[in-house]
Amino acid sequence: MGILSGLGSIRNIKRKKLFLIHTFLIWFLYLASATAGLYALRETEHLGWGGGLTTLGVGSVAMILTPGGIGAFPLLVAKLMELYGLDVKTTGAAIGWLLWSVQTLLILGGGIIFSGLFTYHHKKRRFENRQ
Repeated sequence: MGILSGLGSIRNIKRKKLFLIHTFLIWFLYLASATAGLYALRETEHLGWGGGLTTLGVGSVAMILTPGGIGAFPLLVAKLMELYGLDVKTTGAAIGWLLWSVQTLLILGGGIIFSGLFTYHHKKRRFENRQ
């Protein structure tokens, strides 16, 4: 019921088209990120967009299971790689940790940078309003 309620709330958004475009763009970039990560290793580069899509799906489940996917993401991605005929303990673990680490660092780095920029902009704006 909560999911249906959330989807139904789209009716109340003023700029629906822009919201849907941004939503699609976010998910496309997640897919592109997972696919690009697969090209980082010689053993997984043949998986392409299909491998990226399944990795994104499995990774999304892992993110739900544990906060930030820590532990679960690399483990589930490694198990997925086993379905593609790759070794779980070497290639599977490597690609799982690689994808999780890069995504986590990008989110943390981006968050820190934009928090700083937001604070700077907000202080500057407040200073201008005083004058």
